[in-house]
Amino acid sequence: MKRVILTSIATLICILAAGAQDIGEGVKVRAFRTERNGGYLSVDMIVDIDSLQVKSRRAVLLTPLIVKEMQSAKMPSVAIYGRRRYFSYLRNEGDRMLSGLDEIRLRAGKHQPSKVNYHTVIIFEDWMDGATVVMNRSDYNCCKRVASVERAALGGSTDNFYPELIYAAPVAAQPKWRTVGGRADIAFPASLTTIDTDFGSNRAELKRISDLIERLANDGDVKIESIWIKGFASPDGRYDNNMKIARERTQAVKDYIESLYSSRGVKMITEYEPEDWEGLRAAVMKTDIDHRDDILEIIDNNRDFDTKEWMIRSRYPESYNYLHDVIYPTLRHTDYSITYLVRPYDDPQEILDIMRTSPDNLNLHEFFIAASSLERGSAEEAQLWETAARVCPDDETANLNAACAFMRRGDNKAAEVYLSKAGDSPEALYARGVYALRTGNRDEAIDRFKAAKDAGLPQAASILADLGIE
Repeated sequence: MKRVILTSIATLICILAAGAQDIGEGVKVRAFRTERNGGYLSVDMIVDIDSLQVKSRRAVLLTPLIVKEMQSAKMPSVAIYGRRRYFSYLRNEGDRMLSGLDEIRLRAGKHQPSKVNYHTVIIFEDWMDGATVVMNRSDYNCCKRVASVERAALGGSTDNFYPELIYAAPVAAQPKWRTVGGRADIAFPASLTTIDTDFGSNRAELKRISDLIERLANDGDVKIESIWIKGFASPDGRYDNNMKIARERTQAVKDYIESLYSSRGVKMITEYEPEDWEGLRAAVMKTDIDHRDDILEIIDNNRDFDTKEWMIRSRYPESYNYLHDVIYPTLRHTDYSITYLVRPYDDPQEILDIMRTSPDNLNLHEFFIAASSLERGSAEEAQLWETAARVCPDDETANLNAACAFMRRGDNKAAEVYLSKAGDSPEALYARGVYALRTGNRDEAIDRFKAAKDAGLPQAASILADLGIE
């Protein structure tokens, strides 16, 4: 399965930063995330300080703020103190700390941690909607003198970055064999095997078959390969006679079709079923006739067909009369199917036109060609992959791509339906991780990304790193 990677951004309440943000030399912020929960806003990030060096009498203060126009709100700072400065503050019980008692205080040097898992919760105020979260860095020399100041934006309180979505493309296009068909209730007078087009509804039934063949034969994109016909007779009468009737009636239908399309060179395939006992059982199951269960037991036993028919007729004559008059006529039918080959398409616009009129003529490779011409995240793209999943309802690739398309649109409900049929490929596991992240289930998302990583998907490992999972 070929992987195609696309980035998706949506506007929601929480945000997740895609990569690391440099905050001056030696400091990086990654896995930045904010989430609104009622009247509160939580802020999470990982502050990497492994390569930060702070001299003994100096300090670095990292202060997150949420800002919008002239308003701002400060969050607890992270302070990294040089050795002598650190112990000086300890001796003075913290009264000389740079930002107050709520700061996260760290000692530089050999006891310095490689990272800080930062988490805080603040009261959400209306002005914060659409605000930006920034990180202020102040480098101090001795005596609380500021040597330098830097600021970097981490993200917005309503803009949400989501992990890249991985669409799956078929490795190569395959020949497009298609089969269509149906059932024709072609009636024959008792014991006769020749077709009378004016008998019963024969004219309409035969027209349905001929119209289908004619439509395909006149389609320049289609080549008919074969027509399959199977005739069925009902169980009344002797089995050997019903075999002869079924065979000859099937031949009569074949001859009729060939008389219309004798010059087409289409291969005709015929089968016949002397007595449609399977159809009889299904029909009896839908009735409430007397002795229904007894009749079903006879149908299911291992006796020969003539004996079973005699047992029903002799033991339950009133029920048999109902079967003979009402159900048996429906068992005399002809099933048919037409197998044909559709030419390939490679023009995106032509594929889109075919999608609107004859979507069954397309394969997944062609859907992907057309999708490349559409705007990512557009309604047209979602409709295309929805159509592909409808044409190929059991295909995991089609369902995975439909799920990705709807997640791009923010329609998680629709995406969930397609994800349930997307299989267990690394890409599908990854997509379920993205879905879990979008729907607020971070723990499940991590589990899904871990599974995708273990299955060999490198993008999953990258996302786990951004989430602070090693």
